Amino acid sequence: MVYTFDAMVALLAIHLIGGLYVLLRGCLILRVWRREAPFVERTAILKSPLTPGISVVLTPPDASSAWHPLARRLLGLEFGESELVVVLEGATQDELQSWAREFRLFASLETITGPIAISPVRGVYESSASIRLIVVDKEPGPPGDALNAAVDAASLPLVAVFDPESEFQQDALLRLVVPMLESSGDTVALASAVECGTGDSLVGGFAQIEYLRSWLGRSIAFAGWNGLLPEPGGAALVDRQAVIDAGGCHGGVAPMFLALHSHARAAGRAYRIPYIPDPITSIEVRDEVPSLLHQVVRRQAWIGQSIRQAPSLPRGWRSLGSWGLSALLFTRLVRPLAEVALYLVIVASLVAGWMSLGLASAAILMTIASGTIISAAAVVLREVAEYTPAPPSRLTRLLIASFAEGFGYRQLRDLRMIPAFFSSQNH
Repeated sequence: MVYTFDAMVALLAIHLIGGLYVLLRGCLILRVWRREAPFVERTAILKSPLTPGISVVLTPPDASSAWHPLARRLLGLEFGESELVVVLEGATQDELQSWAREFRLFASLETITGPIAISPVRGVYESSASIRLIVVDKEPGPPGDALNAAVDAASLPLVAVFDPESEFQQDALLRLVVPMLESSGDTVALASAVECGTGDSLVGGFAQIEYLRSWLGRSIAFAGWNGLLPEPGGAALVDRQAVIDAGGCHGGVAPMFLALHSHARAAGRAYRIPYIPDPITSIEVRDEVPSLLHQVVRRQAWIGQSIRQAPSLPRGWRSLGSWGLSALLFTRLVRPLAEVALYLVIVASLVAGWMSLGLASAAILMTIASGTIISAAAVVLREVAEYTPAPPSRLTRLLIASFAEGFGYRQLRDLRMIPAFFSSQNH
């Protein structure tokens, strides 16, 4: 029991040191990006004949009319040459008729014969209105099959994916395409930050800290190592041919990015997958713990899908370099398991009389303190990295939340993260 306790404490110490290092790395990278950020005239992008066209894809979890407004908003995105590809899986006849009425669809003579294998396509539809819209009706397939169908159906060189739960501005594509224009030859994909919309409650503070830790660490720091995986809620832009060369998508957007990393590294070619640190999209998190945990579960499921896919990729566990996937596995699965197990060991030791109450209290406080230090560091390092400091009231609220989350919320979060890691959820 003593050796088990010592091993778990060592794991928490490794997590603390590694977490602080990654956050500091993200802070330093962000400062460099801010200094070197070029001014971009978006009107020039809109009018330039050199700007590549973008196929925006929508793969809703169901074919109901609830997704019509999102499709309308995606059609309204400001850009030069673009189209919207909607993939409906297992739609009923009534649902198809609803889409046909809303968007004036007619059966197209086009067929989906792209290079990526997908489940059977039942029909392809186009709009008689003055909009570039393609609707693909297909049989349900494995995770990622709808995204593969969208890539097959796309006719433009770039493919943009927006989270169905996110909000975005009309100029989102203009902002998203900039890194592609800066280095189009070796940029195979990119992703953007997502803004977390919350209130001023304590739960809102927890949500902001979740965002800051992921933003500075898993996004900015990993992008600096060219090991970026996108976040739920963010926008992603990929080179269509690169996705085809990688064999398509075998899960959600994050596993697709991992496949792009793996195939590029296996081929030994220079490539980059940059990150836009300014939010292009936003996710609304209600001031309720279930709403916040829903986003935690989604983020964890994306990471779990990516890691489980790794053994089938050309570079396997080295798809994100020597240690990228191992670090994600440690922080997203091993660390929560160790922390939950540590609490169980402490309770069992107290009941059996193997540990004094004082030592048990010290162990619990040490566990809480390690998480508090990482959360508070994320808040402070954001202030160091950015040239526009946050209002003192917001900074105070976040520091209070970084302390308070250790007394119940973080433990509940760990319990939800463990099963979520093995989930196939994409939405």
